[in-house]
Amino acid sequence: MADERAPSKGDAKQAPADVEARKGGRGRLLLGLGLVAGLMTGAAWYLLRDSGPPPKERLQQALELLKHAENSRALKKAEQIALDLKKLDYRDPDFAGAVEFILGMTSFRQAEQSEAATRERRYVQAAKYLREAEWQALHESWRPEWAYALGVSLLRIGSSTEARPLLEEAVESYPPGRAEASMLLSDIYLDMNSRSHVQKALELNDWVIQRTDLTPAKRDRALLQRAQILQLLGREAEAQAALDQVSEETNKKYGSMLIKAQTLMAEGHYEEALSTLEPLAAVSMLNDYYVRQALFRMGLCSERLAERASDPETRKLRIDAAIDYYERTAQRFPNSHESLAANLRVADLLRKCQPIPRTEEALEMYRRALRSVRRVEDFRNRWVSLEEFRQTILRAWNEWVDGHDYEEAITLANYMVPLFPKARALELAARAHQHWAEYLAEQVEQAPDAKRPPLEKELRARWRASGRSFAKLADEVRITSRYPDLLWTSAEHYYLGHDFESALTQLDQFIALQRRNRLPAALVRKGECLMHLGRYEDALNIFRGVMAQYPTDPAFFRAQYVIGQCLLEQNKVDEAEKAWRDVLASETLTPAAEEWRLALFCLARLLYRRAAFLNEPSSTRSDEKTAGLASGKTAELILWDEAISRFDEYLQRYPQSAEAIEGAYLLAESLVRSAQILRQHLAKAETENARFELRDRIDQRLGAALAHLRNLQSFLSDLQRDDRLGRFGQRALHDSYFEIARVLFQMEKFDEAIEAYRAATY
Repeated sequence: MADERAPSKGDAKQAPADVEARKGGRGRLLLGLGLVAGLMTGAAWYLLRDSGPPPKERLQQALELLKHAENSRALKKAEQIALDLKKLDYRDPDFAGAVEFILGMTSFRQAEQSEAATRERRYVQAAKYLREAEWQALHESWRPEWAYALGVSLLRIGSSTEARPLLEEAVESYPPGRAEASMLLSDIYLDMNSRSHVQKALELNDWVIQRTDLTPAKRDRALLQRAQILQLLGREAEAQAALDQVSEETNKKYGSMLIKAQTLMAEGHYEEALSTLEPLAAVSMLNDYYVRQALFRMGLCSERLAERASDPETRKLRIDAAIDYYERTAQRFPNSHESLAANLRVADLLRKCQPIPRTEEALEMYRRALRSVRRVEDFRNRWVSLEEFRQTILRAWNEWVDGHDYEEAITLANYMVPLFPKARALELAARAHQHWAEYLAEQVEQAPDAKRPPLEKELRARWRASGRSFAKLADEVRITSRYPDLLWTSAEHYYLGHDFESALTQLDQFIALQRRNRLPAALVRKGECLMHLGRYEDALNIFRGVMAQYPTDPAFFRAQYVIGQCLLEQNKVDEAEKAWRDVLASETLTPAAEEWRLALFCLARLLYRRAAFLNEPSSTRSDEKTAGLASGKTAELILWDEAISRFDEYLQRYPQSAEAIEGAYLLAESLVRSAQILRQHLAKAETENARFELRDRIDQRLGAALAHLRNLQSFLSDLQRDDRLGRFGQRALHDSYFEIARVLFQMEKFDEAIEAYRAATY
C-alpha cells in the first residue's frame, strides 16, 4: 500500500533541490544534442564540399564554359556553378568578382538568345551582376569582354550615356565583338545629332565595311547604316552607292526610294517627295526603319506644304494630313526616335489649330513625348536635340501663359520631369499660378460690380493655389540660396488668398532663418495675419517689438500704421488715433509712402466717426458737446474741422486712390454736419457780427459740400454707366441725390431742392 503520509519539513526542503537538479540536467542534455547536430551539419557540409573539385577549380571550369557562347547548355552549367559558389560565399583571391562576372555574362548571353518579352529583364540582370563584378574586382584578362557585355546591356536597356565609354573601350580591346560594338557605337553617335559625331560614326563604319568575315546579314546592316550616315552628311551619291551593294533586294529598293525622297525634300519639292514616300508607308511587311522614316517625312512634307498654302481651306487640309501622318508614326512605332519627334510636332499643330485649338489632344501628345524620356543623361534622338526638345516645351508653356491658358501651362509643367529638373518644373508651375492670379486681379478691377463677388472668390482661390505651388518649390530647393525668397513669396500669396494660417506657417519658417534684410517686414506681416485671425494682443506685441528693435527699418512705419488698425479693432480709439498721428508726424516718412497715405485716411475717417458719435442724440458725452459753446468751438466742431481738413488734404494728394470715393463722400458729409453745428451756434449768437460771421461760414460749408456732392455724383454716374460701380459707390450715388436736395434746402434754394428731391425719388 502506498505511503500517503504528508511530506515532512525535510522532504519539503529536499523537493526544490531535486527540481532544480532535473532542470539543470535537461538543459545540459539539450545543449549536448545541439552541439552534436551542429557537428553533424558541419561534417555533412565538409563531406559535400569535398565531394567535388575545390571551389577554385570549379570557378575555372565555369570560366571555360563561358567561352562556348552559343552553347546554351554550357551557359546553364556555368551559371549553376556560379550560383553554388555564391552560396558558399566564395571569393577567388586573384579574381574577387568572378562569381558575379559569370552570372552577368550568362545573363547577357541568354538575353541575346531570348524572346523579346524577357530580353530586357535579362539585360537588366546582366548589367547588375557585371557592375557588381567590377566593384568586387575584375581580372584584367576578362575586362575587354566585360566592357563589351556591360556596354551592350546598358544600351539595350536605354542607358546609352553609360554604354558609350564601355563600347568605345570594347572597340579598342575586344576583337571578337569589335564589329558589333562599332555598329552599336555608330548608332549612338548618329543619335547625338552633331556633324562631328556623325563623322566618327563614318570612321567606325569604314572599318566594319572592310572586314571580310562579316555574314551577309551583318554586311547588309553595315551598308544600310553607311547609307544613313552618308545621307546625314549630305553625300547622296555615295549613300546610293552603299545601298547598291546591299544584297537583300527589298532593302536596296526602298532604301533608294528613301534617299530620293530626302533629296527632293532638300530641294523643296515636297509634292514629289510625298509621292515617292507613299509606297514605303503603304508596305506592311517591311523593315520598320523605312516605314517610320516614310510616315514621319510625309508629315514634314505636309507641314511645309501647309505653310505655302495660299487659302485657309488648303492649309487646313495639309495640316490635317500632317497630323494624321504624325499620329500614325507615333502609334505604330511608339518607342522609336520618330515617335517622339512626331508627338512633339503633332502637339504643336493641335495646339495651334484654328479656329478652335485642340488643347486636350495637344497636352496628351506633349505628355507622351515627355514620358518617353527616362533619364535626361541618356536622351538621344536623330530628329530633335535635347535643347530643341526643351525649347519646344518652353515655347508651348510660354504661349499658353501669354494666351491666358494657365491651366494648360500648369498641366504641361507637371509633365516636365525628367526632361527638366524637378525644381525648374515646379518653378514653371508656380509662375503659371502666379500669372493666373495676377491676370484675374486685373479682371476684377475691370469687372462690372455685379460680377465681382464670384471673381473675387476665384481670385483668392488662385492666390492660395499659387502659395501652395511656391511652398512646394521652396521645399525642393531648401538647401539653396533661393529658399528664403520662395518662402516669402509663398507667404505673401497665401496672405492675398486670405489663408492666414498657411501664411503664418511660411512666415515662421522664414523668420527662423533670421535673414536680416526682410526679417522686420516678415514680423509685421505675421502680426497682420494674427490680426486677421482675431489674435490682437499677439499682433500688438509683434508690432511693438518691431518698433523697438528696428527703429530705422521701413517696417517700423508699417508696424506703426497697423498698430492703429489693431487698436481700433479692440475699440481703443484714443490709442489708435495717437498711432496714426505719430505716423503723420514722422520726420523720415514722406507723403509718398503708402503708410503715410493710409494713416492720413484712417485718421480722417476716425475723426469723422468720433464727431458723428458726439452728434448722436444718445451720446452721453455732454461735457464735450457743450464745452466752448460760447466761443463757437465745441469739441464736436473741432473734430469736424480737422476731419474736413484731413479729407481735403487726402483728396488733394491722392485723387486716384482706392479710398478717394469714400473720402470725397465723407468730406461732403463732414461739411454738411459741421454746418449743422454752426447753425446751432447761430441760434445762440448774441451779436449781429457773430451771427453774420456764422451765416457766412455756414454758407461756405454748404456751398463746398454741394460742389463736392455734385462732382461725386457725376463721377459715380459715369462709373455706373460702365457698370464699374462698387458697393460703397452704389450707396454713395444713391445717397448723393438726397444729400444734394438736403443741402439745397438748408441753403434755402427751395425750387432747386424740390427738383433735387424729385430726381432722387425717380
